[in-house]
Amino acid sequence: MTDSIDTPVLEADSVLKADPVLKADPVLVTEPATVPVKRRAPRKPSKPDAVLAAAVDKAREGLLDVVPQTQLGEHISVAPEADRLVTHRFAARLPGYEGWQWYATLSRMPRGKDASVCEVGLLPSADSLLSPEWVPWADRVLPEDAGDTEEAGPEVHGGK
Repeated sequence: MTDSIDTPVLEADSVLKADPVLKADPVLVTEPATVPVKRRAPRKPSKPDAVLAAAVDKAREGLLDVVPQTQLGEHISVAPEADRLVTHRFAARLPGYEGWQWYATLSRMPRGKDASVCEVGLLPSADSLLSPEWVPWADRVLPEDAGDTEEAGPEVHGGK
C-alpha cells in the first residue's frame, strides 16, 4: 500500500520558499500579482528641436559621405520624428529619380548641443516617378502571348 501525500497546488503567483534560518520545511508564500503597466505611445512633437533644425550643414555633411556633391540638391525641409530627433530632406539630382529626395536623420543627447547623423538615404516624394504596381506572372502572361514555339526557331529554345 502506498501512502498518499497531499501537496498544495501552486498558483501562478505563489512560490514555495524555505526558511533558511530555521531550516524548516518549505512554506507556501503568496506574492501579490504584478499588474502590467500600460504605456502610452510617445507623442510626435509638433515642431522640430531647435538645435537639430539648425544643423542643416551637419545633415549635408552626413549625406556627402555617401552621395557625390553633384547629386545633392538644395535643402527642402526639416521634420520632427521624436524628441531630439529630426529628418532633413534635400532635393536629389539623380537621373531617373525625378522628384526623389535625400534624407538625413539627426539626433542629440539631452542637454547636448552637438548633432549626430543617425541615418541617410533616398526616399520618394509625393511627385516622384514610381514603378507600376507589381502584377503576378500568372496575371501578366496570357495564353496568346506564348504563341507558336516553332516560329521562334530552334536557337531560341536551345536546340541545334
